[in-house]
Amino acid sequence: MTGFSVKGNSTFGFEELTRALQIAKEKSRDMSESFQAVGERMLRFNKLDHFRDQKQRDGSAWPPLRESTLARRRKGKGSRSGKPLQDTGRMKASIASRFGSTWAEVGTNVEYAPAHQFGVDKTVTENVRAHARTLGKRVRASSLVREHSRSRHIRIPKREFIFVNASEQAVLVSFLTWHLLRDLKVKVNPPSP
Repeated sequence: MTGFSVKGNSTFGFEELTRALQIAKEKSRDMSESFQAVGERMLRFNKLDHFRDQKQRDGSAWPPLRESTLARRRKGKGSRSGKPLQDTGRMKASIASRFGSTWAEVGTNVEYAPAHQFGVDKTVTENVRAHARTLGKRVRASSLVREHSRSRHIRIPKREFIFVNASEQAVLVSFLTWHLLRDLKVKVNPPSP
């Protein structure tokens, strides 16, 4: 799964969270409800906010689509959307959260997600099987294409969509701390949204 995770043994340098995790550990508490809430908040960041804002972890905008991609979308292949990573909506819809008693993670199982998350710049060789090629729509003729291989260069710019930036991390730490202390019956004020 391509994604981001938060584990219960991570301290992030925040004393309250460290204290809450230590109390939970001492009381042998199952913290799955707290981590479920954190997973749902991480899901919101990654599924809604990042796609809406179209920003990467460092705050820079996603690279725009190439003109060839926009032209293909105008011809009706896909949703005709001019927004990066939002052609059919499959990848965005696949982003899900999972959690356990000491962890939460968000990711996707779509096979092409890593290419978009990390970017690709490589040459691939494709094997083409023998087939008949139709020559035009009006002419009912075809030609035989022999089996062969061809190379093509693939360049997909990096467009990070699954991440937790510094401000989101602070929200998650506050959120997790509040949930843990609440579950441990420690009086604490609720976190700000």
